[in-house]
Amino acid sequence: IGDYAFNGCISLESIVIPKSITTIGYCAFYGGKSFIIYCEVESKPNGWDTWWNGSNSTVVWDYKG
Repeated sequence: IGDYAFNGCISLESIVIPKSITTIGYCAFYGGKSFIIYCEVESKPNGWDTWWNGSNSTVVWDYKG
């Protein structure tokens, strides 16, 4: 997922990020309203930028769907 990929997506309410996502860029989730990010991994992988969650949205780790 690239830098600023979901920048300003104000209608986004939630998203599921599967284990297969190995990289997330700088502020990929930035500028929109706060929403819920469901991640299938247990914690932030090394390939995800430190500021990937620029909007400080709620993150649910180890999501089983």
